[in-house]
Formats: sequence, structure tokens, C-alpha cells
Amino acid sequence: MLENENPPELSILRGHANAISDFISHTNYGAGIDVQGFTISDSQFVLKEILKSAFPTWERNDSLVAASSADEFNETIRRCLKFDFYYYGEVSESSLHEVDNLNQQIILGFLDAVKVYINYEQSEIYLCKDSVGVIWSFTFVIYDDSAGRCLVIDGAADD
Repeated sequence: MLENENPPELSILRGHANAISDFISHTNYGAGIDVQGFTISDSQFVLKEILKSAFPTWERNDSLVAASSADEFNETIRRCLKFDFYYYGEVSESSLHEVDNLNQQIILGFLDAVKVYINYEQSEIYLCKDSVGVIWSFTFVIYDDSAGRCLVIDGAADD
């Protein structure tokens, strides 16, 4: 049985996702990050069921869903969920250093919040490659069999 859940640790993760979305949207371009959590009991993990529950009206191309890894997840999060100064032309070296530190704090906070909800480094991870976004996009499905939990993280940005 697949059930949508909202424990406190998922609410904290949603808070991080909303803060990052707001920060990026107010400084660079429009961005959105959605997180959904599910418990899976009395049945096996079925990726199609998770995607249908997370996105009831979105028809996905199954051939564009592939196994991924914690490394690819980390790299994608670090690449996409950062503030870029390129919109502002030339900036000082100290400003770039401050922004780099801020990016690290924001991204590590998000990854830590993901890890509190689900141990993604020891989980099955899938990447849906048909996500839609002009600047960047991703949809990750992370399944922890031992906890009976699944996390869907969907993000996109455009001008």
C-alpha cells in the first residue's frame, strides 16, 4: 500500500526547498522545488505507482526514467540549487567568495534535510529525464527499502 505522508522531517525538508526556491526566484530566475514523501507497506516498490501518485495528470515516458546514484543526485543538486552571479555582470572577488559560502550552506542544509528524511546514500535512486525546465530541471525518486519510504524531489527553473 502506498500512502502520502507528512512527518515533521518532511516538513523541514519542504521548508528548505521553499526557501531555496524563493531565494533563487528573487535573485536569478523563476525556480520551484517540490518534495513529496510516501510510505510503502504491504507491497513492493513500483516506480510507475510512485510517479502516478506524485504527478497524477503528468504522463511520463517510461524510457526516460533510469537508475541513478547518490553521486549524480549530489552533483545535480549542487549544480542546480545555487545562486549564480552571472546575471549581474562583474562582481568583486569577495562578493563571489561570500556567495560561494552561502551556496555551500544552503545546499548542504538541503542535502542534510534530505538525509534526515531518507538515507539517500544507501537507497535506490531514479532520475526522470523528461522533466521540464528552460534553465535546469530534475525529478528524482529515492527509495529506502529498509525504511519503507520513498521521496520524490522535483525541481525546475526558467526565465
